[in-house]
Amino acid sequence: MTTETNSTLRISNLLHNAPVNTDDFYQALVNAMGVGFLAINASGLIILANTVARESCEAYPDMELKKAFPELWPKVNKKLTGCKQSIEFSVRREKADYLVRLSPIPLDGEQVGAVCVFVESTSLEAMAMQMSFFQEIISEMEA
Repeated sequence: MTTETNSTLRISNLLHNAPVNTDDFYQALVNAMGVGFLAINASGLIILANTVARESCEAYPDMELKKAFPELWPKVNKKLTGCKQSIEFSVRREKADYLVRLSPIPLDGEQVGAVCVFVESTSLEAMAMQMSFFQEIISEMEA
């Protein structure tokens, strides 16, 4: 048995011996991440969304991703049609900007969906713009 299989079995045993519902545990786990998390099936339906995704993007399970988060849909659709590498990109929305990591979900040699993990980057981009402005001022002062 591989280390990964042993680890999976240990986690499975812990969950089965735990007094909590497995679905509730997984939902609590993704809610505890502190970043947005969406799991999308192969047809583009959101099957799991954590609290951050629901509150900041209004993305809920059983919604089509192209309706809930249309800025993500073209890249997710491409990922669902065969791209096996994870990709990272930024997305701008009305209220905030996000850094997104998109990864395929393989199961038994087949791609069954994709996972989107996203972090709000609005304040990071504002800070980068300020730093650029300060660098320009310093350059002018040094000249």
